[in-house]
Amino acid sequence: MQQHYNYLAFNEQPIYWQCVRWLHGRAWIGDESPSVLFDVTTVWLIERKV
Repeated sequence: MQQHYNYLAFNEQPIYWQCVRWLHGRAWIGDESPSVLFDVTTVWLIERKV
């Protein structure tokens, strides 16, 4: 199914570190609650087909 829809596994590089860096930066400079960070990270992952 993953290959059929061209989705990436979260543990594949470099997508894992891209997500971690993006989330760290967003958490560091923003004042968003953990639930908002979860939601925007979910959108980030879906947009990149992870």
